[in-house]
Formats: sequence, structure tokens, C-alpha cells
Amino acid sequence: MLIKVQSPYVPIDIEIGDEVVHVYVNTTVDGLTNIANRCYEAAQKFDEKQPIVDEATKANDIDTILAINDEIATIAEGAIRSAIGDGYDRIMAALANTAPEFKPSDANHVMIQVMDAVLEIVKDAKAEMLNNKAAHYLSEVSNAQVLADV
Repeated sequence: MLIKVQSPYVPIDIEIGDEVVHVYVNTTVDGLTNIANRCYEAAQKFDEKQPIVDEATKANDIDTILAINDEIATIAEGAIRSAIGDGYDRIMAALANTAPEFKPSDANHVMIQVMDAVLEIVKDAKAEMLNNKAAHYLSEVSNAQVLADV
């Protein structure tokens, strides 16, 4: 008998300049639950910031926009760390190697791409879990005994 399963840690390779950072997304049940909770919290906080960004953009208030960009970096960090752990630090280090004065908010555009990849992996892992549960259920149904009408 051969049982074929995928690793619960799915790799992502991020190429930054000449460097490739290898990270892994934890798609265990606990990992997926943690990622979902942290991403939901981050999304709520992002939504709270959007009206402020809209007003600051209309008013051409650069200081407010920059401050919120820094806050977004902090909010995103928690969600990304829940998905890739210390991979976050390795991405930040690789980005810092490309710029003389680097700060976390400078990585927002990269981290958005990382989160997109993570969310795709999470979606696929969730679908695979549901398919496995469905297959298990269907095998139980096909082996079920038919009850006689009484």
C-alpha cells in the first residue's frame, strides 16, 4: 500500500536582487487556523485605516500617508509571521541588502506579494482538506449498509 501525502509546510521562494529567500507556509490545521485569525485581524485594521488614507490623499497630507504606511507594515508583520515565521526576518534582511536606508514600510509592496502567495497556498490547502474529508465521507457512504424498510 502506498500513501501519498504532501508536506504540511509548503515552500515559497522569493527572489530579491541576487538573493533567493526560501520560506515555508505552515498548512497544518493549527497553522491554517492561526494564519486565518491573524489575516482577519490585519484586514480589519487595514479597513479601519482606509478612510484616513483617503482623506489624507485628498488633502495631500504626505505626513499622514507616511505614518499610516508605517502602521500598515507593523500590522502586516503579525499576519506574515503567522504564515512564514522567521522567513519574515530573512525577507527583510534581503531587502535591507538592496537599499542603504531601509525601513519596514519600504517592504510593504513585497509583503503584499508574499501575502498573496500565502493566501493562495492556504486556499489550496483548505480545498485539499475538504476534498479529503469528502472522499472519506463518500467511502463511508459507499460501504454503508442499506436499512430495510420497516
